[in-house]
Amino acid sequence: MNGTRNWCTLVDVHPESQTAVYLKGRSGDKMTHEKNIDQLKSEVQYIQEARNCLQKLREDISSKLDRSPGDPLRQQEIQVVLEKPNGFSQSPMTLYSSPPEVDPSMSEDVESLKKTVQELLVKLREAERRHQSDRVAFEVTLSRYQREAEQSNVALQREEDRVEQKAAEIEELQ
Repeated sequence: MNGTRNWCTLVDVHPESQTAVYLKGRSGDKMTHEKNIDQLKSEVQYIQEARNCLQKLREDISSKLDRSPGDPLRQQEIQVVLEKPNGFSQSPMTLYSSPPEVDPSMSEDVESLKKTVQELLVKLREAERRHQSDRVAFEVTLSRYQREAEQSNVALQREEDRVEQKAAEIEELQ
């Protein structure tokens, strides 16, 4: 319990007679924990917004391509990344038909949308990586706090037993 020893502290009130044990939490840990939780909530909200934006872009691309009459002989492949409920997948693709003679402004719109989707996907992946790394760090911290709490409970029980034993000895002497 080297650097985290302040999380709980044992204090001897009267070393000769009785020993009292006090547990005190570090307010800095609580504030850091709350700050980290707020940061995670913010990142989750950011990821949800990015997913919603990607979904809207998919719908826009789909509606633009569905409005144009298609030519079955020529197809243009547009990659749309499909999400899983708790992440994303890089491999699934959906094919949309596009007419052989596409309006230049529509082609530019499609390219712009594809570029925007790719940029948002990169941001989403980075946010998910940060989220996962923060989650692992929080799990490690939580595990450490649980171990320290267990150790504190054992120490508390030991001290309570010792106090009871000393109280019994005092009663015998009286």
